[in-house]
Order: sequence, then C-alpha cells, then structure tokens
Amino acid sequence: MSVHTGVELVIYAKTNRRVRVEVRHHLSDSASVIGGSYVADSVQKLCRWLHLIQGDAAKIVNDVFDSMRKRNTFPLNSVPVGQFLFDMVGAVGNWESAGTLLSMLLQNRKIVTDANLKPHVHALSDAGIIVAQRKNRRRCYIIAERYMRALELLSEANKPLLDVRQRRRVLR
Repeated sequence: MSVHTGVELVIYAKTNRRVRVEVRHHLSDSASVIGGSYVADSVQKLCRWLHLIQGDAAKIVNDVFDSMRKRNTFPLNSVPVGQFLFDMVGAVGNWESAGTLLSMLLQNRKIVTDANLKPHVHALSDAGIIVAQRKNRRRCYIIAERYMRALELLSEANKPLLDVRQRRRVLR
C-alpha cells in the first residue's frame, strides 16, 4: 500500500500470532523525506539520511497501529443500516425528530437531552437503540452496541455532507 510518494507499507501475516511490517522508501522518489538529492557523497550524509528514514518509518508504523487500535470491532449481531433507520423512526414516531436525533449521533456520537427531546430520547432508550451514559455529571446517551456498525456506515457515507455543513457554519 502506498503511504505517500516513494513510500510503501507492506504487512505480512507470518502466523496467526505474528505480523511483519515493512516500510519501503524508494529514495529516488522520496527526496522530500531525505531533504535533497539522493546521492550520498559521505558516510555522515548517509547516516543522517538513514536516521531520517528510520524516523519516518517509525512514525508510519506507529500511525498504522494507532489507527488499528482506534478501529471499532462490531458484534456479530450488528443491525443493517436500513433496519437501524426503520427502528429509529419506529421508536420516535416521526421522521423529523428521528432525523434530528440521527444528526446528533452522526456529528457528536452522543445525544445530550433537553426538555424538547426528552420523550423521543426515552423512546429510543426504551427500544434499546441508545443507552444512558453518565459523563461530567450530565446524562448523555450513546448508540447501543448492536447499532454501532450501522451508525459507522452512515457516518462514512455522510462525511462529505457533514463537512459541507461544518464549512457553512464556519462561514456564517
């Protein structure tokens, strides 16, 4: 997999318990990592390049492992996106309120209740779609485990739309 120009990341599964990770720098293509020409005219220059390349490779590998740690694992009984939307509208009772609550979940990954949303939030909680979580002495609700995958898929599909909405808010 190409990480950026002149740098490839290769991951091998050695066994079911061991993984080998390689970062390959193609020096003719990645002069930006080295900071200039890729012809070494002294041992000191070569050592400096190797140190820079080693640091770049370590950063890439650490970024990959951080990304893998942050990735959610979803239960086998995950609900499809259509079922998630159907369940939300069914529990809340109307499209407008369900859309508002879904928007909150997509943008913030949680719902913080107020007086207007309280009946709808309780309906989602009673249906098992969201679960209460105490945070900073304030009750908020997060998505139930079986609906996490559907919310993640919706979030990925709506990222460009959410980015446009955020830009509009900043421009106002």
